[in-house]
Amino acid sequence: MADKRLPYIDASAKLAQAFTFIDDFTTYVDQDDWTLVATNSGSASVGDAVGGVVVILTDSADNDDAALKQTHETLLLANDKTIRFDCKAAVTEGDTDKANVLIGIINAAAADDMGDASAGPRADFSGAVFYKVDGGDNWNVMYSDGTTQTKAELSAENSKTGTAISRTSGTFQKFAIELIPTSTTKVNINFYVGELTGDLKLVHRMTDKTFASATEMQVELYVKAGSGTVETLSVDYVAVDQLR
Repeated sequence: MADKRLPYIDASAKLAQAFTFIDDFTTYVDQDDWTLVATNSGSASVGDAVGGVVVILTDSADNDDAALKQTHETLLLANDKTIRFDCKAAVTEGDTDKANVLIGIINAAAADDMGDASAGPRADFSGAVFYKVDGGDNWNVMYSDGTTQTKAELSAENSKTGTAISRTSGTFQKFAIELIPTSTTKVNINFYVGELTGDLKLVHRMTDKTFASATEMQVELYVKAGSGTVETLSVDYVAVDQLR
């Protein structure tokens, strides 16, 4: 069966065909569209920036985290209900490579969604994410169906571009995830990355993954300090669509 990809359609028709959530971060009110989850004095704020940017900061203690989660879980894997997530974000390392970062779709978003000591995403969730661990430069991808998890570091060997997909501190990158159900129990997942001035490129693909443990999901934008230094995640926009 061919992938049922999300169509690019005009705005009026799209409302009838797809649920859409978009935020350009021209303002931020806690517990409105987004809810802050933070340890100690972790924070999220919007200031003057072309196009709007939200800045998420950890506190200055090892393993302190800060995240914005979509206040309500509005997404659910189901047959023929493709989900598309897009985001433009930048990681600014306070301490060389110590930031732990997670960007994507997850259920029950909460503190410690990235484990301490480079452990990566939590061991039980529904969703698909990009993530980076303390001590690493490359992005990683993961699809999780409960405790059944598939992950890959986007090294040159694992990236479809043939080059490693890494973060450059302070540089914005574009990210996209497509979850394309092909039956009532199987899903294909496409991961895309693009530099600020470049087009999105398919960097990894997972096929025929199960969603037996599917549950409602939400967007999460997460950063954790890997040392006693503040780490920063800046997000320009988020857009998520799901076919109705």
